[in-house]
Amino acid sequence: MIRAISAILIAALATWCEPASAQAQLTPEQRAAYDALQERFRIFREVRNEAIHSPYGKWSVVFSRSDTWGNAWIVVSFGVDISPPNPTYLWQAQIRTSSSSDMRELSAGDCPALLDQLAALESLPLPTIDLPRVGNELPPTVVPSPQFDGDDNRLWTRSAGWNRRLLFTNDIEISGNIGSPVALWADEMLAALEPCWRPTRAN
Repeated sequence: MIRAISAILIAALATWCEPASAQAQLTPEQRAAYDALQERFRIFREVRNEAIHSPYGKWSVVFSRSDTWGNAWIVVSFGVDISPPNPTYLWQAQIRTSSSSDMRELSAGDCPALLDQLAALESLPLPTIDLPRVGNELPPTVVPSPQFDGDDNRLWTRSAGWNRRLLFTNDIEISGNIGSPVALWADEMLAALEPCWRPTRAN
């Protein structure tokens, strides 16, 4: 298994770093594995981008999680139901996963846990900018070890701003690996909402 993963990684690095002539030296198995990897991530990115750029801003918060190889991913979208002809003006959510082509949904009217999880976002610790060799450097003893493998947890929202009193909002996106604040929030959110998901109703 380790040898197979190494072959895929070598193929990917060869494609990114070497000229086109070197790419032709990949074996058919390596090329097939690399192409499959790219296709998995293409589908994942497409689903995530559709949520972020939803018509009329349907979703105002989008969370996504993907493993290193794109074998398993989820996209959870949150927004207020303003869809005609009978908007409820309640918060709703939708989930899509790599394991199924079907979408599932829930509403705050049927799942009170939704509002609790969204409220937790307002106190989510945000990352700080820490450039190397600039300002006050952390002593080496407290610099955390980097995490090179795991899940990519990514949170985007258009409901952010520099001042809560301002009328205009800004987009913000944060990401983190396993154990980061955004990953821990997502773990709790997914567990809390799991009993509430139902098949998406036809419009």
